[in-house]
Formats: sequence, structure tokens, C-alpha cells
Amino acid sequence: MAHHDFKRSTGFTLIELILVLVVLGLVAAVALPRFYDLEADARAAKVDGLVEAVRTAASDAHKAAVSGGQDKAAAATLMLGKATVELAHGYPAGNAAGILRAARIRPERTDVRIDAPLPGTLVIEVLGGHAGRCTVTYTQAAAAHRQPIISADKSAC
Repeated sequence: MAHHDFKRSTGFTLIELILVLVVLGLVAAVALPRFYDLEADARAAKVDGLVEAVRTAASDAHKAAVSGGQDKAAAATLMLGKATVELAHGYPAGNAAGILRAARIRPERTDVRIDAPLPGTLVIEVLGGHAGRCTVTYTQAAAAHRQPIISADKSAC
């Protein structure tokens, strides 16, 4: 019987190190695009949350305006909690003193940008990621017995 004397290996060979680096590169190539998609999903979820906050605030303000007899006035104010909210036809006005106060959205937040492209219209843009738009748009009620228009654009989140 032949006796073989093997030396004990105390480290990695160059081939083993290269194989580990190749495997790590493949894992990174697969994981990074998935992580990028998670960021887009998070921005889209933030838009969904803002839409619900705006929709709920508009509904709550309208209920309070109806019960206070202020739903037919073209312009009025209403106390919601500790905030004075501007109304337009019984719903929050499309400005910072209206829907932003009602929905408790602070304009100084760093994750959103507020824009007022037209009187009575407010755009809340979720920042980060792509150069495209990821927004919630609120257009105040145009007349009595008409609801505000609340829409979301998640096409570029």
C-alpha cells in the first residue's frame, strides 16, 4: 500500500478566489436591479398613501362643511382639529391653506415638492429616483355639488 503525504492547505488558491469573485459579481448583477425596483415600488406606495390621505381629508372636510351648512359657499373656512382649512364649495381649497392643511401634509417635507400650476390646483410630487413624474394632483371643487378631482401619476415612479 502506497503512502501519500499531503501538505495541509492553509489558504485559498488563486482559482478559488477568482471563483468567489465571479459568484459575488453574479449575485450583485441579479440583486441590484431588484433593489432598484424596490425603490420605485416605495415611491409608488408613497403616492398611493398620499392619494388616500388627500381623499380622506377632502371627505372629512366636506362632511364637516355639510354639517355646518358651509357646503354651498364658494369660499369659507372650517376648523378641522386645530387647523383652519380654507374651503371651496364645501371641500378643501386647492392650496396650502386648504388641502395640505386638511391632509396634514407639510410643505417643508424633504421627500415631496409642492407645485401650484393653476389656481385651485395643487401637485404633490414624490422626490427621488427617475427624472419622471410621480405625483398626486388635487383640483378643488369647481362648483357646489361637485367633488374635487384627485388623481395620481405613477408612470415614472
